[in-house]
Amino acid sequence: MNPAQIIAKKRDGDTLSPAELQRLVEGYAAGAVPDYQMAAWPWPCICAG
Repeated sequence: MNPAQIIAKKRDGDTLSPAELQRLVEGYAAGAVPDYQMAAWPWPCICAG
């Protein structure tokens, strides 16, 4: 699953697994997830809970 799919899943109100969250954070730390996608991450968390 790519970062955009993880963000969209959360935006749609779904619960993310610990593995999905780990992939997102590890991908960002490794430079595989761009800054703009990580910057978009808080919005679905705030809006969709």
